[in-house]
Amino acid sequence: MGVNRLIFAVLLKSFQYAHKFPDSPKDIPFNVIEYLASQVNISASKYQNHQWQKRSIMRFRGEIRDYLGIKKATAKELQEMVDWLRAEVLFTESSFEHLLVAVEQRFFQLQIERPTDERIERLIRSACRQFEDDLFQNIYNNLSQVTRSNIDSFIKTLVEDPRSPERERRMGKPINLAVLQSFVLKCKY
Repeated sequence: MGVNRLIFAVLLKSFQYAHKFPDSPKDIPFNVIEYLASQVNISASKYQNHQWQKRSIMRFRGEIRDYLGIKKATAKELQEMVDWLRAEVLFTESSFEHLLVAVEQRFFQLQIERPTDERIERLIRSACRQFEDDLFQNIYNNLSQVTRSNIDSFIKTLVEDPRSPERERRMGKPINLAVLQSFVLKCKY
């Protein structure tokens, strides 16, 4: 029974510190285990030799969420996070790392348990895709027909003859495909 108290303490302190539960017992540094073990009067070696029981861990997580007033994210709340990113964050921020921090802070503010790293990455990428689609559609919708025709003509000139005088007149020296590809790769998330 004592080792369960230690596991509970590890889960609680991990959540309080990192705002998420550890994925496995090995995610916690041993010096942290030793410190917490001393707090609950258990040998830290018992933690190392103990296998986490999925049912117990799920129950402990539920008890910790209840104690801290945290809830699990629903599909509706995940969609609301995507909508929040699109409406409030993506106009001013595009760095994946900054978006990740913003999402983690938002989950914390809303007292929602942070989903897995993979789920958050999908959520951010989905929001970025939707934001870009909306942005490009809005730009397109606001272009006059004359401007659209000019852009189409310009692109057609580039495709047919990248070294044409018309292209050079509009853009200067010819486009180096390797430089263009490098630029596109840098712009990806």
